[in-house]
Amino acid sequence: LVQSKGDISCPIGEVASCSIKDATIPSDCVYSCNNGDCYINCIQIKKEDSEYHVNAINEDIEESEESCESKKPRNKCTIFIEEGKCKFECPEVSITASYPNNFGTHRVSYLSEFPGYIEEEKLEIARRFLIPRQIEESSLEEGELEFSDAALRKIIRDYTYEAGVRNFEREIGRVCRKVARIKAEGEEHPNKIEVEQIEKFLGPPQYFYHESEREDEVGVATAVAWTAGGGEIMPVEVVLVEGKGGLKLTGQLGDVMQESAQAAFSYLQARAKELDLDPDEFQETDIHLHIPAGAIPKDGPSAGVTIATSLISAFTDRKVRCDLGMTGEITLRGRLLPVGGVREKILAAHRAELKIVLIPEENKKDLVDVPKKALDDLDIRLVKHMDEVLEIALRPAPPKTVSTKDTKEHEEGE
Repeated sequence: LVQSKGDISCPIGEVASCSIKDATIPSDCVYSCNNGDCYINCIQIKKEDSEYHVNAINEDIEESEESCESKKPRNKCTIFIEEGKCKFECPEVSITASYPNNFGTHRVSYLSEFPGYIEEEKLEIARRFLIPRQIEESSLEEGELEFSDAALRKIIRDYTYEAGVRNFEREIGRVCRKVARIKAEGEEHPNKIEVEQIEKFLGPPQYFYHESEREDEVGVATAVAWTAGGGEIMPVEVVLVEGKGGLKLTGQLGDVMQESAQAAFSYLQARAKELDLDPDEFQETDIHLHIPAGAIPKDGPSAGVTIATSLISAFTDRKVRCDLGMTGEITLRGRLLPVGGVREKILAAHRAELKIVLIPEENKKDLVDVPKKALDDLDIRLVKHMDEVLEIALRPAPPKTVSTKDTKEHEEGE
């Protein structure tokens, strides 16, 4: 049970609970339950050494062993952190949640997001906590089974899609139980799980991350997007065909993203002369813009810069760098506006092994939340206008070739 003052401490994944009335947890979030008892389930709140703590520092904290052990309160307020989210639930108790922006009092569940783990953090959590616990629960001896880093990475990428580690631990447990069964049947069992053995134990992969493009292409640029699972890269494809100047958008794009595409197209038309394009070409060409994974809804303004880059690449016949990802909202004048989810987007680029990431200059403040390893491995460049983006993202234009027909007409003219 929890002390009345001091720290609430529990190993990762375990629950400590006690009846209290007021408490303070990190991120300057203060909550109070005005009616009935309030329970805290603390999971992964603040890391200190090898344990996770929630600091309870309010002087008015009260503890009742009777309500903790024998009395089950009618009103239960739970606080838990898992899969990157901190959720405050108090169905019949008023909660006053005070953040810097003061959200006021709510009687319904209140959700505040915390960033998820990067891959390296998940590996370390697995080594310290998840694997030892699952080995013990599977009745294997300590040190009897090991997992290679490559095997753990495959489980993270191909069998889980989460910001936390709940499903990650579940898949590790499945492997441990199957090894324990082999041992119980008297057969020789592996002492170390390698990447080649994962599909044998867990079956075919359940999830597939988008891989970065292997070659530079015309009309294909890579966006980095926020998702609940920790971020994803998202290719934006543009194809030009003869037509009457239509713009077709596919890939289940939301209203905001469609507006971003319209803004990007208007920017391209306005900059036709600077890009050495014939304005009449827009009236004779149909544009088809597609973002793959059409079954997944997509929305938001942050793909504007990527859409504009794909359009300009298609019309100028300049290839886009395949090792580069970008995010940012674009205005009609080509300015880049700040976007959200920068941490998750950069981690997605890092996971996809991109080399360069372009983000709006006003998002510089968000880099403090990005893990150092990702910052060290990636070349993150701050940009504030599309001119800077095009200079970095597009390869030089191919030399123009003169057709035989044009040469013949030129000679006849002379």
